[in-house]
Amino acid sequence: MLKHLLGQEGQLRQEDEAFYNMRKCDYWHNRLAMLLFNYVFGWGVRLTNVVVSAFVLVALFVAVYKWLVPCRPLSDLLLLSLQAMFMAFFGEWKPEVEVGNSLTWIVTLESILGVVFVTVFVGAYVRKLLR
Repeated sequence: MLKHLLGQEGQLRQEDEAFYNMRKCDYWHNRLAMLLFNYVFGWGVRLTNVVVSAFVLVALFVAVYKWLVPCRPLSDLLLLSLQAMFMAFFGEWKPEVEVGNSLTWIVTLESILGVVFVTVFVGAYVRKLLR
């Protein structure tokens, strides 16, 4: 009710804060949902949570790539991770390893997670624009 009143009065920042706290109270007993929705996605009202979480995920995947392919320079692995995360394969990416290798599976996993993060970010941003 408070969220709707704040929205009707045009106090959008306070409406977002009320929604954020309302969602936190609903999921306090489920730790995994709380971690994912509260801290990673910010309940769709805190865009910085989504952006920071995406770049933390990029850094984690760079570390995994460095562990799997230690001979590649870090800049190449960072570029691979950014391209996979944000689906920005300019041209065609052909790994130097055969398809089915663990590297291709991990790049695919990062691409899928990237689609999720981009979708959440776009949805939250459009929601803020439409108000």
